[in-house]
Amino acid sequence: HLGDCIECQMCVQVCPTGIDIRDGLQVACIQCAACVDACNEIMDKVGYPRGLIRYTTERQLAENEPSRVLRPRLFAYLTLLTVLCGGLIYALTDRVPLEIDIRRDRNQLSSLTNQGMIENSYIVKLTNKTQEPHAYKISLAPQDGLSLVLRFNDVPLEAGESFDMPVSIYGDPDIIESGQTPVTLNVVSEDGQYKVSKQNIFTTQGQ
Repeated sequence: HLGDCIECQMCVQVCPTGIDIRDGLQVACIQCAACVDACNEIMDKVGYPRGLIRYTTERQLAENEPSRVLRPRLFAYLTLLTVLCGGLIYALTDRVPLEIDIRRDRNQLSSLTNQGMIENSYIVKLTNKTQEPHAYKISLAPQDGLSLVLRFNDVPLEAGESFDMPVSIYGDPDIIESGQTPVTLNVVSEDGQYKVSKQNIFTTQGQ
């Protein structure tokens, strides 16, 4: 095959790494195919068939077997690529733009204030998963005998930023029932575009 080479050495001259592809594939080869193009141009000029230098396998050379583009392995790769792309698109479109997590003060379930109110302390973690900055407001779903006290009225967050917000819920012992009471915190962006709610427990135990 390479014995048919007309010794023009054009393939060597155009190689950016300076190797002689006529000696076979070498480690320094960067697969740029400059030698293939140069060889094909020379073959066209002298009237020889193209493909003296080409991408092939030893089996194809030995058995003179034509290259097959459509192989079972190709379909397997295409199927895998389609599944991966579909999963990525689903993850991007199904991504929650605003996330909230509520953690209780584990050191004390509840405490009694000087005004006789029962206080429960929480840490509300807000995460802005959008690509733009937003300011968020936290509120307590209306419930008799319960009120929410915040350190800040608004929580401004940059894109992808998280913030831990300490909050307290106060309960009137004359109104709320003893034990555990479900409570719901609502978070909404300043433009009303993003909303999320999270439930936790208000307890009268441990004060």
